[in-house]
Amino acid sequence: MNTDHPTDAVIQQYVLDKTGCEPGIAAHIEACAGCRAAANAYRMLVTEIKQQPAPVFDFDLSALVIPQLVAAKPRFSWSVFILYVLAAGSAGAIGIIVYLFRKELLFIIKDIMPLVVYLIVLTTAAILLFQGMGMYKKYQKQMNRLNSH
Repeated sequence: MNTDHPTDAVIQQYVLDKTGCEPGIAAHIEACAGCRAAANAYRMLVTEIKQQPAPVFDFDLSALVIPQLVAAKPRFSWSVFILYVLAAGSAGAIGIIVYLFRKELLFIIKDIMPLVVYLIVLTTAAILLFQGMGMYKKYQKQMNRLNSH
């Protein structure tokens, strides 16, 4: 068993999201009387905070603040302008190269075995699919956390 006690931040994270906690830390907190007591104290604190009524102002805060806000004027940024010029120049240069060497490029592409092209496309599609699934799962987990609080 791990003899190092987790920090207060780790115990708080355990209380807020037990499923997102590392299994070794969760096992230590459940087995250690001191850590379990700290977790119970944080759990009671979180429960009490959730039971507090939401603060309510006796005045319209947005009516006081919004007139004082100054509309941000878009500023010209040389670095962004240079970035766009470089991107356009690069795209143009690539387009010119492809146009000038189109016959040679077609000859090279014809010589590549179709199986290699299919494997490249299939691998790219699989990588994009798995990354998309991972991003969606992460999004769902974040939304569930937001909805549970």
